[in-house]
Formats: sequence, C-alpha cells, structure tokens
Amino acid sequence: MDEPKIIGWDASGIVEAVGENTELFKVGDEVFYSGDITRPGSYAEFQLVDERIVGNKPENLNWEEAAALPLTSLTAWESLFDRLRICEHEGKDKKILVIGGAGGVGSMAIQLLKQLTEFQVIATASRDATTNWCMKMGADRVVNHHDLIENMEEGEKVNYILNFADT
Repeated sequence: MDEPKIIGWDASGIVEAVGENTELFKVGDEVFYSGDITRPGSYAEFQLVDERIVGNKPENLNWEEAAALPLTSLTAWESLFDRLRICEHEGKDKKILVIGGAGGVGSMAIQLLKQLTEFQVIATASRDATTNWCMKMGADRVVNHHDLIENMEEGEKVNYILNFADT
C-alpha cells in the first residue's frame, strides 16, 4: 500500500467539477452521499464520487444533518423493507420492537416506520435523554433494554424485532 487510507463515509458538499459522462449533477449543486470503499473517504478535502450514489441535499437540512443521513437511512430502509419485507402502509394492529432505538440506525428506522407504515413502534433505551430521543423520533412507547422481558407488558407479543444493538 503506497498511499495512506483516507477514511470517512457519509458526506455532504458542493459539486466542484463533473466528468464528461455526468448527467445528474452540475458544478455548484449541493449534494449528499455515502462513499465508496474502493476510493478515498470523505475526510479528504475533495472526493471523487460516482453520481449514482449521490443525491441532492435536502434544502431543509444543514450540511451536518444531510451528512448524517446516507448510511443510517439506507441501513434502516434495507433492514425494514428489503430484509424484513415490510410493505409501506401495512402494519395495522401490529407491533415492532426496535432494539437500539436511540442509535443512528434505530432512530432512522423509527421515523421510517412512523411515516410509511401503521406499525406500533416500541423502542428500547435506558437513559432519560435516549428515551426522550426515541419518543421525539416517533416511538409509541419506549422500554428499558436492561431488563427487556420485565419491561414489556406481560404476555405482550410483537410481530417483528429489529435489533440494531447486536449482530
């Protein structure tokens, strides 16, 4: 390895230059994206990125907020809709337990579930700050994960468990 490894995944920025085959963006566009493991990371001053993994930065988000979205939101989306095969607008009278609800991916999953499905979302957290965060993200209820069985309602059943705290 002759070159140092530049780390960093998620990023937001302004397009400084485009290649001759670029169709989706132009110089000056505000964008956000998740990087490519085969290229130097987003901690570099400039980064070369394939336009297929780039999106227009949402106008209502600042640079930091936009840069926080790519991997967390993609991971949450893929977990819910690709792996669990939950469909949008389904979930009426169903419950999902999101373990690690206050983390980046967990908080994204809560928001996606509340915006796109009818599931009752139960998240796990333990501190007041993380419990409040889960509620702010849209969780219907938060239970303490330190003793999950004791903190769930007796006999309560959930239809799905989404675990973002352990592989």
